[in-house]
Amino acid sequence: MSPNQVLAVVSRTATGFSGGFPDVPGAIATGKDEAEVLRHLSEVLALQLLDGEPSSFTTTEVDDLEEGETTYWIKPAPINPVSLEIAEAIARTGKSLRKLAPEIGINYAVLSRLQDPFYWGHSLASLRQLADGLGLNLQISLKPAV
Repeated sequence: MSPNQVLAVVSRTATGFSGGFPDVPGAIATGKDEAEVLRHLSEVLALQLLDGEPSSFTTTEVDDLEEGETTYWIKPAPINPVSLEIAEAIARTGKSLRKLAPEIGINYAVLSRLQDPFYWGHSLASLRQLADGLGLNLQISLKPAV
């Protein structure tokens, strides 16, 4: 366990699996299998931590597990800063995705995916089309790795 991991509890349900974090109320995920739940929990955790790690998170084990429950240490999923920037630009328009998509000539599903913080497949063409549609300049830079 490393400091950037949070304890999660996953259990089997009648229709699949569900999981959550004892120290993060309301942060839960469901899925058809454990792998899907763990991926969703990693994403939920990343979103919870976007503004900084809450000091209330602990790193202690859960002693009172019920039958069928398993604990995992979850790391937050990486968040794409390009997607966050896109979401902010879209929010500044004050328009819903459904209204904005046809106005800028991008399919609603594509526009939604572009602002998904866990999507990493942005093409230069789609970024140009989005920037043009929003009346923004597109700037791309490569910086030394740290």
